[in-house]
Amino acid sequence: MSGGLQRREALLLFGAGAAMFGERAAAQALKDQPPLPATLSGFRELAVRDAAGATTTLGRLIGGERPTVLSFWASWCAPCLVEARHLASLRTQYPENRLAIIGVNVDAAKDAARVEPFRIKAKMNYTQAVGQEPYFAVTGTRSIALPRTYVFDAAGRPVAAFGRFYGRRTTKAITAAVQKALAG
Repeated sequence: MSGGLQRREALLLFGAGAAMFGERAAAQALKDQPPLPATLSGFRELAVRDAAGATTTLGRLIGGERPTVLSFWASWCAPCLVEARHLASLRTQYPENRLAIIGVNVDAAKDAARVEPFRIKAKMNYTQAVGQEPYFAVTGTRSIALPRTYVFDAAGRPVAAFGRFYGRRTTKAITAAVQKALAG
């Protein structure tokens, strides 16, 4: 009996150690994110199309100076769906006048038949735009890897950049970055 008990204890300890190692590894992996971009002021004049299809600028959609979340997504990106739902929940917590949340669709094929159902499924209740050029300017690369989300403080300084998606760990980190931007 004591041999069985020792074995169970060893398995429990091994499992707890593996879980702690897994959490630590995941936290380190979350740090493996894209570099911070330049300040938001450098991107305000970038042309995008708004949800109605009219040409405008990123700055007009963002509005006045306030913390901003800039999220690039595409309808083919499964993690983008999870992240978009999280941003929608942030919108319900923080009103538009306190926090700008802009989703920029970078789908190369302007397939409204796929984009609109994605928006509905993601419950996107925040400002939307369409355009690849802002993605290229903000990320500094011509190849698209999604999701890509950036948090800026009220002065337009980058607070956080998210590229690799680790599920709940990422959404928690986005929330923490938003709270930091709002507090700053």
